[in-house]
Amino acid sequence: MNELNLRPTFYRPRGLSEVRSGWRAETTGDVFTHNGTGFELVVGAKLALQPGTRVRFHRSLDLHPTDYIEADERGIVSHVEAETGTVSVLLEGVHNGLGGNTLALTPHDDDEAVSALETYKPRMSLGARVQREPSETAWGIAAGLATLLVTVPLSLTLHEFMPERMPALFFIVGVAWVAVAIGKRAALVLAAVTPFVYNVLIIPPSHTLTPFTAWEWVLVATYLVSALIFPSAPRAFERLKALGARKLA
Repeated sequence: MNELNLRPTFYRPRGLSEVRSGWRAETTGDVFTHNGTGFELVVGAKLALQPGTRVRFHRSLDLHPTDYIEADERGIVSHVEAETGTVSVLLEGVHNGLGGNTLALTPHDDDEAVSALETYKPRMSLGARVQREPSETAWGIAAGLATLLVTVPLSLTLHEFMPERMPALFFIVGVAWVAVAIGKRAALVLAAVTPFVYNVLIIPPSHTLTPFTAWEWVLVATYLVSALIFPSAPRAFERLKALGARKLA
């Protein structure tokens, strides 16, 4: 025990969300339990309650005479005492009987209370995932590339009536729109493909890939900058509006 420098800790068995008391070896990070005659390694165990860990009480917990925690109440680990392994769980509900609305749990001393809780990860709704991560999916990238079905005809039409450089405007607008509406990754993919489309369809000879001109390299930089900057444009606009409102107030 001295060689391993074991300290009390809470851990989760592999594949389970329940929390148990054990001993953590400071020298190796392994988790052990005591079987009555000695310490036994828990294979695949993970530390359960660390700062920021979210927990849920799957059954009610009577803390008579100080307080009572309802089933399904949630909380978050706000602090862990290194020496004793005691964790502080900040609860969502109001608990006047607990100082700072915080429940303290110590390994091997509060196993009854610990048996009532489990760790969990908040689930995002499908709508939230689509809103936050569309550019991380194949559908998001495909949708971004699909904008070429609009920008290419417009660019070719404008190319018939305007100077050579004007059609690039539609490609730039397309990349910027994808960056705002879909996300950075989809916009970057579109920004990488667009210069070749522009070169083959707009730069003579038509339908032939030729070495990029200086103007085309300027366009490449413009596409990339648009893909990187425009995803944060709506948030920046909202911050400016909020700042203006505070100044007027």
